[in-house]
Amino acid sequence: MYNYNYNLGKLTATGIVFNGKGQILLIKHKILGVWLPPGGGLEQNEFAHIACIREVFEETGIKVNIMSHNLNLTGEYFEELPIPFCIRRFKDNTADSAFLCTAESYALKPQKSEVDDIGWYSLSEYAKMQSFEDMKKVVNAAAKHLKIV
Repeated sequence: MYNYNYNLGKLTATGIVFNGKGQILLIKHKILGVWLPPGGGLEQNEFAHIACIREVFEETGIKVNIMSHNLNLTGEYFEELPIPFCIRRFKDNTADSAFLCTAESYALKPQKSEVDDIGWYSLSEYAKMQSFEDMKKVVNAAAKHLKIV
């Protein structure tokens, strides 16, 4: 049984964005030096899905919409929040919510203060790039879920 009683450290959000050609949006992280989908830390009192949209735009210039199930809950006390595709938890208690996103445009505008490079890449290209294995698993699972592979 999974233990949900843990002290969360930093909260982050990641946008997994594919284009119409089945390519994934990736950044080369300036500090980590690896290729990852865009994302970053939540600001104070910010929901993870809002951080995802903000971080993708800040790092790449791409406006995105989050793909989510709609439960059709209505009423004065309801606000539907997008459901992450997955949540990754790290040894330092960082929790990263990864959301599937659709892009409103494909023209890239890198934020040079945070990324060394950005681009749209095929899954086979990403498989050869330096990244984290757990993120590659998430990206491949997302592509399978979206029937890209």
